[in-house]
Amino acid sequence: MPTAMIRLLNVNGNVSDMDNLKADIIKSVEVSFLAVVSLLGVLGNLLVIFSVFHSRAVHRGGNEFLINLAFADLLASSIK
Repeated sequence: MPTAMIRLLNVNGNVSDMDNLKADIIKSVEVSFLAVVSLLGVLGNLLVIFSVFHSRAVHRGGNEFLINLAFADLLASSIK
């Protein structure tokens, strides 16, 4: 049934079950998306930190700044 018809059938003025279902689906999609983005952020930053510490060829002054950025972003993405 279309949403407009469901609202017309609801004569009490209450929010219909279909509206609640749509809100729950949208909320679960948003939460899932944010969880995936946070997880990718944490894994990506850990990979950057590991690769700089693991390889001696990249032990240079500019990469210290990269480690600091990755660590700060790791903290920010893990707090979300």
